[in-house]
Amino acid sequence: YNSTSQYLFVPPQFLYIFENLNYSIMKTLYTLLILLIPFIFSCSSSSSNEDLTPQIEQSIINKTWKLNDVDTGWFKLNYDNTYSTKEYYCDSLENFGTWELNGNILTKQYIEGFSQFNIQLTILEYNDSLMILQNDTSSNLDVNIIYEIEDNVIWGCQDSLAVNFNPYANCPVQCDYAGCTDEEAINYNPSANIDDGSCDYLSELAIGATYQGGIIFWLDGNGGGLISAPSDQSISATFCYTTNDIFYISTGTAIGTGFQNTMEIIAECSTPGSAADICASLNLGGYTDWFLPSIDELHQMYYNIGQSNNLGLGNIGGFSNSTYWSSSHWSGNFSHHLGFQDGFHNAGDAEQYLHVRAIRAF
Repeated sequence: YNSTSQYLFVPPQFLYIFENLNYSIMKTLYTLLILLIPFIFSCSSSSSNEDLTPQIEQSIINKTWKLNDVDTGWFKLNYDNTYSTKEYYCDSLENFGTWELNGNILTKQYIEGFSQFNIQLTILEYNDSLMILQNDTSSNLDVNIIYEIEDNVIWGCQDSLAVNFNPYANCPVQCDYAGCTDEEAINYNPSANIDDGSCDYLSELAIGATYQGGIIFWLDGNGGGLISAPSDQSISATFCYTTNDIFYISTGTAIGTGFQNTMEIIAECSTPGSAADICASLNLGGYTDWFLPSIDELHQMYYNIGQSNNLGLGNIGGFSNSTYWSSSHWSGNFSHHLGFQDGFHNAGDAEQYLHVRAIRAF
């Protein structure tokens, strides 16, 4: 049968039958056959279209698809005839609407506000990694959209210092860190969320003990004291370098005045990288309340955990044979500093470059 010419091809075997039939009967059969053939082809096509549904479903359902070469446009057709979407690669898929597949026609439905939307897409090509959809946007414009299968999302901790580090992870989860989780222990680790049984406790706080982010160098006799950072925060910092007049600030020299001194200096001199700024900005051992020591606090560091070795502990603070800034302003353009190589206390120009060691109180 040729739909253009409307001729019917009859195999030779049937010619004998037609030759022996009455002409009017033969004409009637011919006409019926001509009328039935388009219907037969239509049914065959419809059946073929319906047969596509399970084949397509097997290839495209329960997989996450994204727009080709673009980091957007994710969706997934779920087994329960809902479909999910997400905005970014590491987002979780969330249900957005429903879907229906009839042959190669994919219909997606969703509700936005008080309106329901139906999007009909024709699946032109598909396999296990690529799908081409045709979006019928208007009567005279069709848009083909290419989707590719999403690369495997691997969730895991991306910090190599964590106990649950996953070197293959491309999307982050909470990292777990092992350590002492007891705040009363001298080796408490505020970053740890898994206690590894390593907590150490002092029956009595002592100078030279490691505690709360540093080394105890002074005790007040009432359960409190001062802690030195375990290493220098700078080997070349000014007391303050600014064009503003900062030399009317009032600072103390005694033990217990370092914190307030540091606040006074920063209020008058906001120069980033100055000695006071370095200490006040420090986040060490999970603590952020560090400050620049007063000159008397600096002396205690030198005497008890520095080169002076008054308590026989040696230089367990690891101080350099160099000069360190205190937070005690002398007068004019000068401020107190202390030489740890010999314990010599002097005052120097605020724009000199000296060492810095932060402390904190407990």
